[in-house]
Amino acid sequence: MLEGYLYRLRDYLDGEPTSPFKLYSKEEERKSLERKLEEALAWLSEHGEDAETRELWAQREALECVSQSPHLMEQG
Repeated sequence: MLEGYLYRLRDYLDGEPTSPFKLYSKEEERKSLERKLEEALAWLSEHGEDAETRELWAQREALECVSQSPHLMEQG
């Protein structure tokens, strides 16, 4: 649930410069998303094994707020 979502976001950020994600997102949006992603990956590494489902969803929702720019996730 959370781990797969984090890796998907990382793949978007690490994608080709000509990918729709990179073409239609702004540099500051990608940097903000990258910072939040790093925080979430660190949290998952430290707390993920013992976390309750609601905590995992809260982490995902925090990232979804950042990634909800209208064009950030269009790539699909």
